[in-house]
Amino acid sequence: LWRPLHEMNQGKFWWGGRPGPQGTARLYQITHDYMAGTKGLTNLVWVWDVQDLDFNWAPYNPGDGYWDVAAMDMYGDGYTTQKYETMLQLAGDKLIAIGECESLSGM
Repeated sequence: LWRPLHEMNQGKFWWGGRPGPQGTARLYQITHDYMAGTKGLTNLVWVWDVQDLDFNWAPYNPGDGYWDVAAMDMYGDGYTTQKYETMLQLAGDKLIAIGECESLSGM
């Protein structure tokens, strides 16, 4: 599993917090194209990962042709039914996962 540019929808890291087609999603595309195209790596499972801070994750999506699994990192009370359903909707017929998790309430 290869999860580059994790938590791309927050501004904690140099690559994050830049929505839109020329933002972090574009950097993910460039990384994918370099690793898969230029370097010929075919054995990577690409994980697109967002933080649970914001529901508007679509501006960070590099496009479903660039990832195999959609993941969300959850901290505090980050895991909600609404966020789960949003991830399902964004992922379409692809897998979803928990990338990082502080705790799951009720477990």
